[in-house]
Amino acid sequence: MNMVLSIFVVSSILVNVFGLINYSYDGIIENLNFNNLKDFFRVGFKFFPSIIVSTGAPSIYDVLINVFFGPVTLAVIGVANRVVSPLMIHNDLIVLNYVKASRYYLKGSIFEANSLHIRSLIVSFSIALVLMILFYLFGYEIISTFMEFEKLPNIKDVIFIFFISTLTQSACNFSLHFLRNIGDYLSMTFIELISLTVTIICMFSFLELGIYGAALASMLGRLMMMLVGFGYAKYSYDIPFLKARKSR
Repeated sequence: MNMVLSIFVVSSILVNVFGLINYSYDGIIENLNFNNLKDFFRVGFKFFPSIIVSTGAPSIYDVLINVFFGPVTLAVIGVANRVVSPLMIHNDLIVLNYVKASRYYLKGSIFEANSLHIRSLIVSFSIALVLMILFYLFGYEIISTFMEFEKLPNIKDVIFIFFISTLTQSACNFSLHFLRNIGDYLSMTFIELISLTVTIICMFSFLELGIYGAALASMLGRLMMMLVGFGYAKYSYDIPFLKARKSR
């Protein structure tokens, strides 16, 4: 386990260093002025409630799981999250598309934004599905032996439950990033509060289910956030739409 955590830490550091090395710093000093700094802090202040909820929610979940389901359940949930998280690589592969789609939309190029949205959705879902299949065909036994899964009760079932939410995230995550990038901070705050509320309610409702109850509560909270975000983006901004239409 310590080796796995060390690998995660080192890989994260390498990714950040690689990004900093390849970043273009041209014009960064010229653009560092009072108006830009003011806009930066203004946007940060507007997104502050959403950031507080999204970053604070995992800690709240950990405390509730530990108190009501026990430390063993918390360990199982934590390991399952660690196993599933690398399969969210699709999110990193198309991260620039999130920004591009938002820029298209803000410029009035609705068709281009929608086309990029749908293509990214298909690609991310396909990657997540293929990785999930490969994991169960080849990866599970290796990781199970390496991380001593036999010491963790019901870990295989919990991982499968989290895979369901991962597949949903791969299809709906684009909508949440779209809302953030166009500055709809109020909606993001409410969506994340809904997810937090649903997760907590489900935890109390599924207490008798033990480990499965904690896993289902976590999954349903994530599903709620993804589906509400997808539905809201569709209802309020008509993104994504399936029929071809011209840019406004």
